Amino acid sequence: MNKISELKRTLCENLPWNKARLDCFTRLLLALFVVRTVNLSEIAVAFASKAEVSSR
Repeated sequence: MNKISELKRTLCENLPWNKARLDCFTRLLLALFVVRTVNLSEIAVAFASKAEVSSR
């Protein structure tokens, strides 16, 4: 089980949120752990995306 699925499962048990909100929050939380900053530009780069870095 990957990190996102495991964290999402744990959050789902404790938060009454819909699937899309849980997914977004989980990815944001993991990105914060990876970049260790609250700078949104750096967090955006940590997200896996097909968009170019300059457009994030």
